[in-house]
Amino acid sequence: MYSRRGNYSGWGVFGKALDRVIDHLYRVIPNVHVSRIGLRYINALRSDLHGINDIDDMDISISVAGTKTSKSLNLNFRTTTGTNLETMSRIASVDLAQGSIPENATVIVDIDVYTGESFQAKSTADVRAWLANAHETEKQHFFNALGKKATERLRED
Repeated sequence: MYSRRGNYSGWGVFGKALDRVIDHLYRVIPNVHVSRIGLRYINALRSDLHGINDIDDMDISISVAGTKTSKSLNLNFRTTTGTNLETMSRIASVDLAQGSIPENATVIVDIDVYTGESFQAKSTADVRAWLANAHETEKQHFFNALGKKATERLRED
């Protein structure tokens, strides 16, 4: 398992670190068959940094019998893309989240992309290809939940 905590350094830095881990694995165990890979991104969205004051600032709409749910929300849903990619998305207001939560955090977004049951990687190229696809899927799920308005506000040109 490889994990990076703290501030996200960007995919350029993180992806290179993953490449080193993959190279090391196949150098130590040349014929390894990888059957499970996961890529997880957790972000505590903050009012002061991201402009997300509550769930209503996200592109999420949940109603029960026509009545919109409250601002206190814990939403979990799974999606499948093809046969080798599944995503579990978890979005929660901080009052329903646990762990070390930064000051001014309002919403926790947890996107977990992982391999399907039939996945087999037999080479570094297989693993890298899966990770590239998973990274794009992860970004898509995150920015979809964030919504166009918030994404445009945070965009760096």
